[in-house]
Amino acid sequence: MKLIIDRFEEGFAVLEAPDCSHITVRRDEMPDGACEGSVLEYSNGVYSLDTEETEKRRRMMQEKLRKLFKNR
Repeated sequence: MKLIIDRFEEGFAVLEAPDCSHITVRRDEMPDGACEGSVLEYSNGVYSLDTEETEKRRRMMQEKLRKLFKNR
């Protein structure tokens, strides 16, 4: 299952699931390098960082912001 790190709160990571629900897990369960906006793959009780999908989403958001502020 793909999850996105929405935010960190007091030692916990708040993850957004595909159905827009939120899951709270201990921050120490997050893989090294995970930060807000990172895409995670959850399988067999382990969270792993999906760097390719994370970068794809970041590029997409940067492009949207560029277009939004282009005419200002």
